[in-house]
Amino acid sequence: MKKSICFIINPISGTGKQKQVEQLLNQVRISDQFDYNLVYTQKPHHATELSKEAAEKKYDIVVAVGGDGSVNEVSKGLLHSTTKLGILPCGSGNGFARHLALPMDLKAALEVILRGNSQQVDTGEINGHHFINIAGIGFDAHIAHLFSSYGKRGFTAYFQLILKEFFSYQMQEYALKIDSGTFSEKAFLLSFANGSQFGNNAFISPNSKITDGSGELCILQKVPLLHIPYFAYLLFNRKTHQSRFIKHISFKKLEVRSLSGKIHLDGEPMELDKNFTVRMLPGSLMVLVP
Repeated sequence: MKKSICFIINPISGTGKQKQVEQLLNQVRISDQFDYNLVYTQKPHHATELSKEAAEKKYDIVVAVGGDGSVNEVSKGLLHSTTKLGILPCGSGNGFARHLALPMDLKAALEVILRGNSQQVDTGEINGHHFINIAGIGFDAHIAHLFSSYGKRGFTAYFQLILKEFFSYQMQEYALKIDSGTFSEKAFLLSFANGSQFGNNAFISPNSKITDGSGELCILQKVPLLHIPYFAYLLFNRKTHQSRFIKHISFKKLEVRSLSGKIHLDGEPMELDKNFTVRMLPGSLMVLVP
């Protein structure tokens, strides 16, 4: 009996590579090996509805075709199920796919899916809202909210927005409570990392593992202008832990008090309460890996 795959495609994601998927599936004659179908998202959060429905129908694999936001939405419907998540990376950053060392080439990424090697990984949640890679508050959340209505997509547009906002954005005060105690920090941003990178190989938490049951709290100070080139070098070379402008603290549960409820979950902006709790969900998802 053939295994079943459901491809959930975000038609407006990132780089436009998702338009190649139907042609690619015909080229590799996937129907010889699998029963499959393709469904397209039509509105925000539609991917979660579709993936949950596919899991209830006992699909063997559900594939997110899109960027980190699409992977986030699809994964929500598969939590604690036996259905495995596959990824065809078509976003601007593809942070979670890159953490998994998935190929960025669609044909090579599809071959990973067809081989079927899987790993049980952790996810996280903030006040009941799920994330799979990295969530955060502060400057990156500020940028995520602006970028959602910026009118341009892609890494270049994202970087332009960062440059435009960097100098005027001020550090904020945060009250934090973790297993080791309660403390306050003034920070440019706080990242809650399950995976290691934002995307495009920018490693905010290079030592993060998605199978250890813990998250990493990354507390970043505002980097002075003269130090930015060196920090960028560290960021893109898995060495941010060497910078004096960042702290990394492991946690399983983290309570945060903030002056703002603006947050991002895998790059997707959201408004939450100013007081929130971050929890890790060990082994809550099955993912296809190389």
